Amino acid sequence: MTSQAALPVIVVTAILAVGLIAATANLRGIWSGQKLDRLRANLVWWPYGQGVREGAIRSMPVAVAGFWVVVMGGGALAMIRLGIGEPGRGWLTSIVVVSLLSAFLTVFVTLLIIALNVPKFLVPPPLRHQEGTLVTWWHRHRRRGDPGNNRIRKP
Repeated sequence: MTSQAALPVIVVTAILAVGLIAATANLRGIWSGQKLDRLRANLVWWPYGQGVREGAIRSMPVAVAGFWVVVMGGGALAMIRLGIGEPGRGWLTSIVVVSLLSAFLTVFVTLLIIALNVPKFLVPPPLRHQEGTLVTWWHRHRRRGDPGNNRIRKP
């Protein structure tokens, strides 16, 4: 294939790689808890509510690792499009397939961390005590009682 077919893949992979270098540099501070306040201050624009924002912060190490896998798969895909590897078989195709499957697994684990805060060993230690977004929502609505669920209360 021509290099023009690989250009979009190369550009997206390069942009992701540059962003991931910066995110990876901050992971140690997030894991130790030193940069959590700064990260919360930088995410004031977050449109999905405070609970989901905290969940996204909890899942940041998993998300960054998943994006690195996607970058590796994008690099392998660009190499296939440039004609370096065989399109249907070979080690580059295996890298693309494994990175695609890993990306789906990463999305699943990230959503688990946001919603339920499990598995705890993938959550930064200062944030392991927090409840997941779904659990917090459930407790808040149970404390409120029946007014929010439109049931008729019998006296």
